[in-house]
Amino acid sequence: MKLEKITNRPEEIVIISVIIFILIYTFTFPSYFASVDEHEYIRNAFLLQKGTLTEPEPTNVCTGRFNGEGWVSQYFIGRSIFLIPFTWLGFGVVMLSGLIIHLLNLLLVYKIFPRLGHSPLYSLLYLLFPAFLWEARTLNSELLVLTAILAGVYFYLSNKPRSLAISGLFFTLALLVRQEAALIAAVFLLIPLIQDRKKFLFMLLGVIPAAVLLLGVNQLFYGGLVSSGYGNPLLFALNIGTKDIFLLNIGKFIILLAVAYPLMILSPFVTKSPIRKEVILSTAAYIIFYAQNASVWIYPFLHPTAVTGQLRYLIPVIGLLILTYPPLFERALNKIRLPPKAVLLSLAGVLFLAAIVASSIHASFLDGRYATFQAIHENTEPNSLLIGSSDDCNYVLNNLFDRRAYLDVGNEQINSFLSQYENIYVLDISYTTVDYSSSRGQLISKERAQISDFLEFHKDELELVFESEEPNHVRIYRFT
Repeated sequence: MKLEKITNRPEEIVIISVIIFILIYTFTFPSYFASVDEHEYIRNAFLLQKGTLTEPEPTNVCTGRFNGEGWVSQYFIGRSIFLIPFTWLGFGVVMLSGLIIHLLNLLLVYKIFPRLGHSPLYSLLYLLFPAFLWEARTLNSELLVLTAILAGVYFYLSNKPRSLAISGLFFTLALLVRQEAALIAAVFLLIPLIQDRKKFLFMLLGVIPAAVLLLGVNQLFYGGLVSSGYGNPLLFALNIGTKDIFLLNIGKFIILLAVAYPLMILSPFVTKSPIRKEVILSTAAYIIFYAQNASVWIYPFLHPTAVTGQLRYLIPVIGLLILTYPPLFERALNKIRLPPKAVLLSLAGVLFLAAIVASSIHASFLDGRYATFQAIHENTEPNSLLIGSSDDCNYVLNNLFDRRAYLDVGNEQINSFLSQYENIYVLDISYTTVDYSSSRGQLISKERAQISDFLEFHKDELELVFESEEPNHVRIYRFT
C-alpha cells in the first residue's frame, strides 16, 4: 500500500530524480569536449553572431568546404543557435547546454505520456537512458533534434487545428539541427496524408513557414536553396558501402535497441498507441539511413559505447520508441506477476548507480582532454601558430580563450605560413582511449604518422618545451 501511494505521485518522484541527476552531473561536470563536431558547433555559434557561417582565416578552421571566400562548416546550425546565449557566459556554461536540452526533453516526455494513456512516471526511462545521459554531457546535436521531434509529437496528439500547425512547424524545424530529421518529419506527414487529409492540411500550415526558413538559411549561408555544408541537396548523399556491412550495421542497431531496454525495438508493434505506425516507419527509416552512413559494426558489443556513442545516431527515434514502451513493459511484467511500477523504480535505482559510474568515467576521460588543453595554453604564447593533427584543433577556441592560430599538418600551404608567425609550435598528441584498429583510428594513425614525418624533417629546427605521458601522450615542440 505504501509503494502504491508513492507511485501515485509521479511528479514528486520525477522531481527528486531530476535533482539527483543534476547532482550527479554537477559532481562529474564535463570539463571539456572530445570531438571536432563539438568544436565546430561552438565555432559556428560565434560566426552566427556575426551573421555568417564562413570563416575567412584558414588558421581558424577545423574542417569545412571552401566557397571562394572562406570555409563553410559542414555542420548544421540548429545546435549552434541554441549555444549562442550560453557562449555569452563562458565556456563552463557552454558545457551546461546539453543538460538543459536533456531536461527540456524530459519535460516534453512527461507531458506526452498522459496523452498516450501512460503514467508520467515512465519518463524516468527517458531521463536515465544511457545514450541520452552521455549526450547530455556533450555538445552533440541529436538530443536537440529529439527536442523538436518530441514537441512535434506533443502537438500532433491534439486534433486542434492550431496544435497541428505547431506540430508541423516543430517537425520541420528539426531539420535545422540535422537534415536527416526529414525522415521522421516525412513519416509524420505521410500518415495523416493517407488517413486524415484534414489533419495533414493543418500540419502543412506549420510546415510551410518552417520550410521557407530552412530554404532561406540554405541560401544565406550555403549559397543555394537546397545546399548545405556538405554541398549536397537537402540530405547528404547516402554513401552505401558493401552489402555485408550494410546488413551487419542493421543487425547491430536492432540488437542494441533490443537490449538497451529489453525488447524496446518491439514496443511499437505490440502497442495500440496512436503513433505506433509513425514510430515503426521512423525507426526503420533511421536504421536504414545510418546503416549506410555509420560503421557501428566495427565496434565491440561488450563496450560502454555500445549503448552510448554507437546509439547516438538513433537518439531521435529512441525517444519515440520510449513513448511506446510502457505497454510492453507492463505486459511482460504482468505475465510473470511482478508489479510494473515497483520494477520501474528498482530499475531506476540501478540506472542511477550506473549513471554515477558512467558519468565518473566520462568525467575522467574529459579531464584528460582538459589537462591537454591546459598544457598547450600554458606552454605556448597568445597569437602563436600551432601545427598538429586534424583533431588537435579542438584545443583552439579563440572566442573563449587566448587566441591561437592552428594548421593541420597535412595542409599543403603550411610552409607559406611559417614565416608569418614569430612563435610556432608543433603538437604531438596521442590518446590511450583511441581504438586504432577502427576506421577512424586508422585515419588518426595516418595523421600521427604525418606529425612524425614533419618532426623528423624539421628536427634540427625544433626544441622540446613540454612532455607528458599522463593522462595523454603530449609533446610540444617550438621552432627555434
